[in-house]
Amino acid sequence: MTISFTVPGKPVPMARPRVTSHGTYTPAKCKEYKTVVGILAAHAMRQAEIEPFDDEPLECCVRFVFPLPKSRKNPWATSKPDLDNLYKSVTDGMIGIVYKDDSQIVRAIIEKTYTANGEGGAEISVQTI
Repeated sequence: MTISFTVPGKPVPMARPRVTSHGTYTPAKCKEYKTVVGILAAHAMRQAEIEPFDDEPLECCVRFVFPLPKSRKNPWATSKPDLDNLYKSVTDGMIGIVYKDDSQIVRAIIEKTYTANGEGGAEISVQTI
């Protein structure tokens, strides 16, 4: 079984928790992005009529697309944000919606590219192995 969906807009990386005198918190922009991922994932699950994957091993493919800066010709996005932080924000956003825990992901295919047309996004698919 496979689900696929796209999160429009510029991808947001997982930020380190901030520590203040009032406690620890995750920046709002990161929380909002994970919420959007979760909402779109839930919609894709409903459309596919799939229940959350319980203990199955999963493959997660994510393609992060950023708008091409005018100064770049190369399609590979070699600048920040880091690919692993982008991936973490997506996989954390799907916990409890697509799968019980992101430890079920045993294979990942992730890439970060530029596009000359559009404003970018994250193209996500999760499937059982």
